[in-house]
Amino acid sequence: MSNQDDFKQELALWESASKSSNPSLTIKYLEKYPSGYFNQLAEVRLDELLAKAGEKKVQIKGSVENPFSKGTVTGIGKYFVGDAYTFENTKRFEDPRRYTDTVTSLADDQVIFNNGERAFDLLGNETKAPHPRFLNPIQFYPAEYAIGNKWATQFGWVNGFGMNDLCHIEFVIKKRELRNLDLGTFNAFFIEARGIVVSTNGVIEINYWIDPERCYRPLEYFFQTKNRQNKIGESETIILKSYKEKRLNPPGINALRTIPV
Repeated sequence: MSNQDDFKQELALWESASKSSNPSLTIKYLEKYPSGYFNQLAEVRLDELLAKAGEKKVQIKGSVENPFSKGTVTGIGKYFVGDAYTFENTKRFEDPRRYTDTVTSLADDQVIFNNGERAFDLLGNETKAPHPRFLNPIQFYPAEYAIGNKWATQFGWVNGFGMNDLCHIEFVIKKRELRNLDLGTFNAFFIEARGIVVSTNGVIEINYWIDPERCYRPLEYFFQTKNRQNKIGESETIILKSYKEKRLNPPGINALRTIPV
């Protein structure tokens, strides 16, 4: 984990690159931080900028030797207005709550849900929420899914007591397995993440399953924090209950996927 001064420098460079239409700034970020806290976001950003300019993808030095760089499944979601996802969220000491996120508009690098109530980037990372907790961009989801792929993220965070803190989390795609849900059986990637809350040395645990070939959003998502005495703090489990996606198949035929509750 980098110290806070190093992190601030990296964050400043990424924020400059992410706001610029000049791909050279994103290339500069990736060359300096090939395994940085925003490298997954930067790879997607660079591909988008180069595609708009009609140029080919650039291979960044430092990632060439990464055996997982090509991946097996892209993490970039191709959303359509009207795509919808219903989840059941169970938090500790609370009754389960259902909610639906419906895509109401699209931007170059944003998916807008529920008329602006929520937003995600194309990888699925939260960029806007009714009660925001992330103080800078995050990368919980990779640009490509492949067993063994690893990445990290670091971010300012508003904890459960409303106080700002710094978190560091490392992710790894452990395996791909058949996952049986009420919606059916999915060939899901299992992602495991472990991290710390810097000020308290508390532990963050995240597990999620996702089958991006069939659904862009996670099928199951588990989040939990523990303090130094191993006492559970926050804990929630989110399960996908239904979804509707309109995708373009390779031949260009529209396919509507609707999975009822």
